[in-house]
Amino acid sequence: MSKPKKHSIIKKTNLVQEQPIEYKSKSEIIREDVMSELLEKLIKKGIEQCDRGETTPHTQVMAEMKIKHNLKF
Repeated sequence: MSKPKKHSIIKKTNLVQEQPIEYKSKSEIIREDVMSELLEKLIKKGIEQCDRGETTPHTQVMAEMKIKHNLKF
């Protein structure tokens, strides 16, 4: 009767990982709420601009970036 290999047992137990617990202060939670509201307002503004046709085509933006930043791709 052979003995089980110890290293194979050790390898398997090292695979178990606990999820990190993230604690947030009260000020961080409040800040996230404010940022969520701001982000929502900005997204709505962007959608309204798109609906009014106030957009710039991607090809035009890329052409302007290439010129402005001297990019060659």
